[in-house]
Amino acid sequence: MSKSVAVGVLIFVAGIVVGRISVLSNQPQVATLTPVAAAPAPAMAAPGVLTGTIAEVIQVSQYTYLRLESGEWAAVPSAPALAVGQPVSVSLQNEMTDFTSPSLGRTFAKIWFGALEGAAPVARAAPPAPPEVKAALQAVGSGAALTLRVVDVFSERKALAGQRVKVTGTVDRVNFVQGVHYVHLKDGTGAAADKTDDLLCLSSVEVAKGAAVTVEGLIVLDKDVGMGPVSVVLDQAQAR
Repeated sequence: MSKSVAVGVLIFVAGIVVGRISVLSNQPQVATLTPVAAAPAPAMAAPGVLTGTIAEVIQVSQYTYLRLESGEWAAVPSAPALAVGQPVSVSLQNEMTDFTSPSLGRTFAKIWFGALEGAAPVARAAPPAPPEVKAALQAVGSGAALTLRVVDVFSERKALAGQRVKVTGTVDRVNFVQGVHYVHLKDGTGAAADKTDDLLCLSSVEVAKGAAVTVEGLIVLDKDVGMGPVSVVLDQAQAR
């Protein structure tokens, strides 16, 4: 091979090497990512179960009321063994808002009715009637008046027939016909769609429209007031 040919071959090879190095140097750099461990999911309570430590216990004839340290209230079938400081789990069945306990004469902004975890569940009362109505009737008997909401009178009317009750609300309107004041009482419970928000009270004493009153009277079913029977009325009503 002549000297000139050898020099040409070397130049050719050198060109290929330099070109290869240039191509490699222009390739994009791929960063190596270190996997990040996923954050652990927060612990969740079982669905439909209220768990916590008891901060207050109130016993009544049929129920035990529990206030947990979280501030939640729950009511379970009578459980005298429960005490403050004890952990508890309640299987939730029915949430009530602005619920007035006839046994305690106290209103709860929100309270859960249920059963202690592991205990046999109690039958749920047809909402929105409080599960205590039947027990309260047994406790007071037929002589004393039972304090209820407007919606409770409608939902429990069959059990309440002939029972004296007290209902607190605002007089929505009044009609006076042949010596009888037909007072329509509302307390914010019930629904306008099925007319369970308006309790008709029949009174011989005048009550002013817009007045905030507590009315006591006798539960009468299917009473004909001149425009056909009304499913439930508070008869012989007196403002207290």
